[in-house]
Amino acid sequence: MSGKTTLCMQLAGLDATTVHETCAANYLCVDVDGTEWHIWDTPSVNKVTEMSNGWAGEGVVEEASIVVVCHDGRRDSSPMPLVHACGIDKSILALTRGPSAAADVSYTLDYLRTTRSDGSLVPRAVTVAELLIYIRCLQRTGAYASASSTAYSSVL
Repeated sequence: MSGKTTLCMQLAGLDATTVHETCAANYLCVDVDGTEWHIWDTPSVNKVTEMSNGWAGEGVVEEASIVVVCHDGRRDSSPMPLVHACGIDKSILALTRGPSAAADVSYTLDYLRTTRSDGSLVPRAVTVAELLIYIRCLQRTGAYASASSTAYSSVL
């Protein structure tokens, strides 16, 4: 298991000790600083080509204000093609296996070549606290400001 469902549960402030494989697009609704968030958890996707072939999360990605692309540190995969497909400016990279995922440098060149429209790199978060800081910062700056925000989680 990659950790995306656990991450969604933690973002919603729920106990994530027992989670199962995600087979459909599900969401949790939570109030964050007076703003309703819909935290979507979708089935995993391994390649960008799977995203347009009836994948359950396709509509979620299109409508999402913020997309959290999860990477569990497997060295045989890169999260960057999914970041590109989901939208560089609305993506945050979550390293769901903590230090072991953070230690994965196999996609570093692709990561460093991927810049947002303001010239910055795609934010990378190792902890839920870091992820929440990035989300709040992006909302405050107006980059993703909306009456209702949607966070989406995917994994390689």
